[in-house]
Amino acid sequence: MARTAITPTSVIPDSGAVNITALSNTTSVTTGATNGVSFSNTGQQLLFANVGATGGSPTATVVMGATVLGQAVTNFTVNLTASAINQLGPWHTADNQPGTNTLFMDFTFAASTVTVGLLQMLGVY
Repeated sequence: MARTAITPTSVIPDSGAVNITALSNTTSVTTGATNGVSFSNTGQQLLFANVGATGGSPTATVVMGATVLGQAVTNFTVNLTASAINQLGPWHTADNQPGTNTLFMDFTFAASTVTVGLLQMLGVY
């Protein structure tokens, strides 16, 4: 299964509230390696992952695209809280896949799916 490409919901300054529960249920994603999400990363995105009750320890892994002196950088994994909406990000653009502005994130947990939503913060002038 491939990563699911997702698009953000923009938050416009002074425009009101965002329903994070509804946002985090926007896209259903299957768990496992290369089963996650991909999105355009400008350093202004927040990903909300709604993880149901699971057995085991749910995690999210950023699949690093950066290299240092030609050497691959190790992916990094964060622990998620089951039965909760977890906020992830923002991410540095160095985390993007080589030559793109695309970030890959994979999920691992005992349940078969997680629902996610992507929020993009816009600048305040």
